[in-house]
Amino acid sequence: LHQEEMNQVIAIREFNLYMANDYSYMWVATKSNITIELLKRVRSSRQDFSFLYRELNLQEMKDRVQMDIKGGWFTSLEIEDVSAAAIFGNAVSGSVEWQRYENAGRIAAISLEMSSGDGNYRYSLQIGHSGSIILYQRFTELELLDFLEKVNGLAEKYAKYDTVTNRKDSKKTM
Repeated sequence: LHQEEMNQVIAIREFNLYMANDYSYMWVATKSNITIELLKRVRSSRQDFSFLYRELNLQEMKDRVQMDIKGGWFTSLEIEDVSAAAIFGNAVSGSVEWQRYENAGRIAAISLEMSSGDGNYRYSLQIGHSGSIILYQRFTELELLDFLEKVNGLAEKYAKYDTVTNRKDSKKTM
């Protein structure tokens, strides 16, 4: 998908895309690299179209929000012979091992449980540092959008935005 020239079809993919009424954000139900490629292709044909990358501070989110964290993925670990690790369990974010990985690297994703708006259901999900959200339950379309709004409202408080041109990988993916 990372080709400089964009004058041919590389692959046909079908996925859902939901745009906010005010066009301030969208949900795309596919992998991140496909989403980025889609946005770049739209941008290459419409110069008035722009987008920002979102990155979440999962460390701050974990520290400030009472969440039922069930696991975490850690990357860039400064541990001999270990570059990434994942740990899971009840109350895992308070464990000595969590602190070890957190101090030695960066939280790439957290797995947690959240309640529905009415509190009747608990949902398992994973939030990545890039703002990606993976849901482990099936939803109707309306339920999905309502729940994503709730998750996004939480995540947005810990978001930092960056332009395409400021990204270190922008040369190879533009």
